[in-house]
Amino acid sequence: SEVSKNSSAPSIVDAALLKMESEPSSAQAQRHGLVLLCQGLRQGGVSTASEVLASGGLELIVAALEAHLPEADVQRWGADALSHLLLLPSALADLDEALPALKAAMLAHKDAQQVQQWCLRALLSAAQAQDESADPVSKLVAQGCIAGVVNAMRSHGGSLLIQEQGTQLLALLVLDGGANAVSEVLGAGSLDAVLMAAKLACDLAEEDERLEEQNQIEAAENQNVELWHNCLKCLWALSEGGGELGATEIAAKGGLDVVLLCMRQSHHPIIHHWGASVLRSLVSHGGEEIATLAVELDAVEALVAALASHVGELDVEERCVAALATLALHGSDAAVMAVLEAGGQMAVQEAAARHSDDSEFHRWAEVLGEQVDQLTGEGVDENLGDEPDDSKKQVETGEPVDRLTCGGIDEHSADELDDSRKTLETCSVQDVDIEL
Repeated sequence: SEVSKNSSAPSIVDAALLKMESEPSSAQAQRHGLVLLCQGLRQGGVSTASEVLASGGLELIVAALEAHLPEADVQRWGADALSHLLLLPSALADLDEALPALKAAMLAHKDAQQVQQWCLRALLSAAQAQDESADPVSKLVAQGCIAGVVNAMRSHGGSLLIQEQGTQLLALLVLDGGANAVSEVLGAGSLDAVLMAAKLACDLAEEDERLEEQNQIEAAENQNVELWHNCLKCLWALSEGGGELGATEIAAKGGLDVVLLCMRQSHHPIIHHWGASVLRSLVSHGGEEIATLAVELDAVEALVAALASHVGELDVEERCVAALATLALHGSDAAVMAVLEAGGQMAVQEAAARHSDDSEFHRWAEVLGEQVDQLTGEGVDENLGDEPDDSKKQVETGEPVDRLTCGGIDEHSADELDDSRKTLETCSVQDVDIEL
């Protein structure tokens, strides 16, 4: 029978906890109690979650997961309940008990999409919990959760939701997990999974072109954008955190092709924002070899097209100009010629005129102008600033030029990290009808 949606959250929660506590050996009773508990948590929000935690609810959930591992329904609803509780910083003290139970559920039910979905949601809740002292991300990395995420993405390559959750979680782990997380992600097949997810979004975008209803097209585009967004942030985090190794590994596995495909198939500003950020990071860390490959793949044309598509949008334009300047700086003369032939210098000058009061934008424009002048033998454009030599020196030596200059996750990354965390911490999970 369907749980009454008019029931109050406290009464539902009390009934759920009583059911679970009184019949621990019954899988059916545990499933019933967990369904009731999830209903109460959805209705009651943070206050109810706090009450459940204080009443020993997390321990009861973990006990149910451990005692009834073969039962997929118990694992699905138990992970669902944990996804609510682990958002609370006070729950992180019990994270060491919850993580093994979630890992075991994912391993035992690889083919059960609902189990994988809700386990990923619970891991995301833990990674997003705001408690620096508990350091949940390090615990997720140390307990080997990355492998579970990758396995879920591989086993359910056609599930858009699992791909979104997986790429979102991997990006959070790399951003906050330090060198150990970067090393494990690069070595656990995670990069392949991320690129596969991005390609899934590209395939879906091609299918979306055949839709006839405008509302269907818009809904499909929004789903693709979310997945592309997560994939690009994850690639950026791997490049920034992995440095030269991360950049070359991404390029070797076809990452440049995937980034450019995303930028060409989407006109959304956030995709061009992150696509340009990834390109700049890969070239900055990978040097001339990756710059040459990027030019061969027509990255310059993609960046100039993005500039034209987002006239007046400083955030996107700045990242495109930074990527063009980095390509010219680290690439050969062919890279500079590609910028000129694609109309890149003119596009940058026009953008610089629109943003005459943005010093950081102009520093990147100066770097590009310098490279063009070295090739053509002309003087520096007066519109691009008075101190190009200092700007070039800063870029070449790795000293901070602005928030877009990186040699690891530093000043640029501080702003990108803040932006990443705000967007990464908004994973939406479809509501599920709850029936007993």
